[in-house]
Amino acid sequence: MFALALLEFAIRGAIVDEVGRGAAALFSDVVSLVWIAVPFVFGIYGNRWRTKNVKSRGFEYQGMVTARNPEGAIDVWIEKADASEATA
Repeated sequence: MFALALLEFAIRGAIVDEVGRGAAALFSDVVSLVWIAVPFVFGIYGNRWRTKNVKSRGFEYQGMVTARNPEGAIDVWIEKADASEATA
């Protein structure tokens, strides 16, 4: 993000030098809208993109467990699986 901000600053400076302040102000407005829109796009579509990626790698949703860390979640999942096999 910092690199993009530097790039914006450099481009805006070049526009001021070549075209004038009006064009630079318009450029700044457009860039500001992009900076506002990008988090919304990632917020709206991010989980969909992640789900699609995981499914494309062959993972399937099996259920949800609550644990303090990934290792604990695996332990809880195994315990649930063992308990369901014992009752089946």
